[in-house]
Amino acid sequence: REKIDSGVLITSINEIRGLKYDYLFIGGMTDGEFPTRYQPEIFLSGSFRKEEYKHLLEERYHFYQALCTVRKNLYLTFPKHEQKKEFTASTFVKDLKNVVQTIEENADEFENLIASEKELLSSVNLSEISSQPVEQLLSQSGFDSKRILEEIKIDEERLTESLNEESENDSSQSIYNGYLTKELSDKAFERLKQLSEKTYSATQLEEYAKCPFQYFLRRILFIETIEEPTEEIEAFEIGSLVHSILYTFYKTITDQKKKIENCTDEELADFVKLIFSIAEKKTENIKFSSPNSFFEQEKIFGINGNKKHSILYKFLEEERKEKQGFTPKFFELTFGTKNNRTAEVKLNNLKFRGMIDRIDVNEDKNLYKVIDYKLGGRKPSKEDLNSGISLQLPLYLYASKMLLKAEFEEEFKPAAAEIYSLKIFREEFGRKVIHNLSRKNFTENDLILASEELIKIFEETVPKYIENIRKGIFNLSKLEKREEKVCGFCEFKSICRIQEVG
Repeated sequence: REKIDSGVLITSINEIRGLKYDYLFIGGMTDGEFPTRYQPEIFLSGSFRKEEYKHLLEERYHFYQALCTVRKNLYLTFPKHEQKKEFTASTFVKDLKNVVQTIEENADEFENLIASEKELLSSVNLSEISSQPVEQLLSQSGFDSKRILEEIKIDEERLTESLNEESENDSSQSIYNGYLTKELSDKAFERLKQLSEKTYSATQLEEYAKCPFQYFLRRILFIETIEEPTEEIEAFEIGSLVHSILYTFYKTITDQKKKIENCTDEELADFVKLIFSIAEKKTENIKFSSPNSFFEQEKIFGINGNKKHSILYKFLEEERKEKQGFTPKFFELTFGTKNNRTAEVKLNNLKFRGMIDRIDVNEDKNLYKVIDYKLGGRKPSKEDLNSGISLQLPLYLYASKMLLKAEFEEEFKPAAAEIYSLKIFREEFGRKVIHNLSRKNFTENDLILASEELIKIFEETVPKYIENIRKGIFNLSKLEKREEKVCGFCEFKSICRIQEVG
């Protein structure tokens, strides 16, 4: 809901019940928008036809309540087409025409009308008349020409921002398209400098890499959306829970000097008992009351009570396989936070923090692998790795190299970065090497070189990002596929100008 200077209130249908307005505008009166399309709950709905009819009645009642708020004029608008897509007017519009007299207006009839100060100035051909007559014309009409010209200039700067490549022209960089450098005070510069000297996580770095403006809103202005509180276990909590179970399991068998690799059936049975007992202790105080959370619980403990159809059992089966000389050595390894005992992870004077799920080590060859557990989401693409916008695994490779050197006092080479998929109903359950190689067949040495290349990309791109933060550069995303990679699911889309310039 937003209050506009002119006194217009932009709100939703449900928020105007019981209120009164002289003029009411309801937009988007197309089928599927209002009434909204019925979308049944797959597991909770009864008869589809009955529930759909109930939904339509509720929408019709909301429309009736909206009509009751109008004192003078009601305006219903709907688009006829968008590019090649055609729209059908809402059934509510058709039904209303049957009971009351309506007047229909077409948008084409208003094309030549001037509805604002900006449109008035824009309609004047500046090449044919001097600026003085234009100013006189505007002044005589009661307009502030200087203010209008300034607003038009600002709009042009906002709308002509280069999105696909860095602009070399300083004149195109202004505060209105994200380049704050020229307008910042000494105090603001000092504040940005302090921010650039903090300890960075992979998530923060990726935010800036994908969209500096989003980073500005979230990390500089601290704007966030308000979410409804819930007592149910959330998806990210399920991930943390599984991570915790696997950490405790591996810590326990490591302390007991036991190995699951190539174990016997009897030993596997003991490992099964151990990991499920750990899971029971960690979940005894968690509520699994909703259908969704109950389903997550079954993923951990077994579908329909069958342990073999669970994440934990499949994990043990995967860990039982030969690891080619690599031994799981470090688990939930935290770096860069206060009071932790690991070595500092720094690049030049830049500090980093994070938590590596697991590091497997081959001490004979001085090699290591970074393992990252994933219950959801997509694995990083070669394109994202090479362009420096997927930085979690490169940071973990870099950090692991430093941490292992501090631990063993020897140089270790990165053998691979691996995503460990814990998606129980997918064929890709288990470990998958993440690399930027274009071919399919590669040797161990190829993977080492590819992993070192990821570290190099991290070392080259991250200082640039942090230097831009220090300078106050927070432009819109310049990614070619920004809608797919950033904008499509951005929580700040309603206050961003990407739709104007895109």
